[in-house]
Amino acid sequence: MKRIVLSVIAGLLISSVAFSVEKENPSAPKSKSTTSVAGMVVDKETGESLAGVTIRFSGISQVVYTDLEGKFEIQDVIPGIYELEAALISYKQSSNKVKLAPGNGNNIEVELENL
Repeated sequence: MKRIVLSVIAGLLISSVAFSVEKENPSAPKSKSTTSVAGMVVDKETGESLAGVTIRFSGISQVVYTDLEGKFEIQDVIPGIYELEAALISYKQSSNKVKLAPGNGNNIEVELENL
C-alpha cells in the first residue's frame, strides 16, 4: 500500500514540475519541426547584389554571410517571428521582423541603403 501511495505522489510531483516548466517558458517550441530560409541582399538604389553582408536572426546563434551573388541560406530553424539584421560596412544596418513559416518556402529580399 505504501508503494502505491508513493507512486501516486511521485507521479503528481513530476507532472506539476513539467507543468511549471512549460508555464515559465511559454515561447519554447512545442514541436520539433524546422524550416529553412533563403534570401538575397541588394543595394536599395542600384539593385545590385551585395556580397559579404552579415545576416543574423534574433534567437538563432548561427550567423551567415551573403555569397558573391548576394545570397544566403539558414537551415533547421524553428518556425516563428524573428528580427532579421543585415549589416555591411558603408551601408545602414537593416532590421526587419520576419515570419518564418513551416516548410522550405521562406524567401526574403533585403535592401540595404548606402550611407
